[in-house]
Amino acid sequence: AAGAAGKAVGAASGAASAAVGVAAGAASVVSSGVAATAALSAKVAPAPSDAASFACEMGHAAGEKLVTAGQMVKGAAGEVKDITSGLAEQAASHASGAVEGVIEQAAKQKQRMEKLADHFKELLEGFMKRKLQRVLKILVQRLPGLLKSATDDTEMPRRVKRVKDAAIDAIWPDIEQEIMWELAMKIDGAHADEYPEDYKGCTCCLSFFRYHIYPYDRGFWGNLRDPIWLLFTLVALLPVYGVSPCVFLIIFLLIDKTDEFQLVSFILQFKGFQFLTQGVLRSLVGFFTYLNCVTAVAEAEHKCANSGPGSSAPMAIALVGYVLQIALVWIAFLLLPCSSRRRGTLQGHLDHIETGSSRSRGGYILRLLWYDLFSFAVCAGTFVYVLYLRNWQLQDWPTKHAFFAVQLVNGILSFPFFFFMVPVLRSILLHSVPTAYDRSGRCRQYRGPPRPAKESKEGKSIPTQMLEKAEALRILERLKTLLSGGMVTALDEEDSASALESRIGKESD
Repeated sequence: AAGAAGKAVGAASGAASAAVGVAAGAASVVSSGVAATAALSAKVAPAPSDAASFACEMGHAAGEKLVTAGQMVKGAAGEVKDITSGLAEQAASHASGAVEGVIEQAAKQKQRMEKLADHFKELLEGFMKRKLQRVLKILVQRLPGLLKSATDDTEMPRRVKRVKDAAIDAIWPDIEQEIMWELAMKIDGAHADEYPEDYKGCTCCLSFFRYHIYPYDRGFWGNLRDPIWLLFTLVALLPVYGVSPCVFLIIFLLIDKTDEFQLVSFILQFKGFQFLTQGVLRSLVGFFTYLNCVTAVAEAEHKCANSGPGSSAPMAIALVGYVLQIALVWIAFLLLPCSSRRRGTLQGHLDHIETGSSRSRGGYILRLLWYDLFSFAVCAGTFVYVLYLRNWQLQDWPTKHAFFAVQLVNGILSFPFFFFMVPVLRSILLHSVPTAYDRSGRCRQYRGPPRPAKESKEGKSIPTQMLEKAEALRILERLKTLLSGGMVTALDEEDSASALESRIGKESD
């Protein structure tokens, strides 16, 4: 269109120029002819001077009129040329604007199609993920019945069977909650950086001990190679002189007390070590100490007053360590409501509603702490009663023996906490995500040791993006064909990317 307008402008300009030239030439020829005629008439037939002068004046007047007419024709031709040029330029401008408008509309159409494909992809991907979640939930809800059937025995008493089934029904909601959450994270989990890039972390000393005691990128066998981890673990297992409570006091000062898992793990680890140190190891120490002061002597007079169980320990230090056990645990529990849970986030296609014990920080830990407080009260009351019978003499050897026995019993009663230290049961019953520390001392989700390359190949895990943009375009094209009355064999037919792009380009044109 722009080229045609340009050619029209050129043709109009040429025609106007030719017209002006012809008019000017005509005027010039007429003027010359009039002057020549007057001169000839004067030579051939001389006339009176008045008549000749009159004829010359008339000739000159006619020539001037013709010249004026020629100039007017020339001016009119110029105006025609200007008008024609303006019209041609206006036509060219309109044609160029029309072409640009067509191109802009085509680009907008292509963008609209791409936005439509993206929106359709999001809708279809959300539908597929929700459908998959519903199917998986139905399968998970069938597992309790399968578990009951697998554990049934024809010779099992009815009461035992009822207790077994009731236990499965009681614990299964928490198991289902964790299974569905893990599946939701596998299907629709969103990756987000836990800390900004300019986060500097903790002080050098704090980050050093945090990483070596609770590293986020090492497992049990990796920790065995760390002398700092071995030192803290072995010293915490010593069942004498309140050493274990002092070690855990240091750990309590080191951990991040704003993280739920760190507080829960501290409680469980502290009470689990109490079962080992105050329960198992102290029972062995007490047994052999008793043999040493009674049986090994083999005399009527025993030596338990000086070398019996608990006789050599300073009572003040032992009492402070015993009270510190319950105090640190309850301080950590009181900080739980102020802590945060690093469970990750979903992309928005799926919903996950926390129910039951998962809505509270720590899960079932409160019930364990009430149990621990009750056992502590019973043991402490027993010791106070013995102390009352011994006239409040702390340094009396029967009082020391009684305190040794109270610590042993309280340690044995801490067995449920040790049971909760099993990783799978801890996640199910406490609903907390494992966290640890990196080399900068930052608390983050536990990653574990690096896996071999053969286990990290693509296709091993559930993809979080179930639909690609090209697939969404292909399905959208099939739906349009189907709605327009065409034949479609399958919505997921393979099609080349170039064919899709060309089809979108044709629609835009």
